[in-house]
Amino acid sequence: RDLYRYVVGAAGLVSREQAAAGVGVPLHTAKFHLDKLVDEGAFKTIDAPSVLGELAFFVFAFTGG
Repeated sequence: RDLYRYVVGAAGLVSREQAAAGVGVPLHTAKFHLDKLVDEGAFKTIDAPSVLGELAFFVFAFTGG
């Protein structure tokens, strides 16, 4: 629930690393639960350049439209 709320409350894209740190769980735990939420259609994903220039996986709440 905390991961879901964290992503929904974010102003934009959230990386798995950001979500893990934001709710205080290990990265592997965040990845597992975020992937489940993506599979269930709660979130959408994109690959986008990170601050370091490499591709990073981001999730975001899809509000429809």
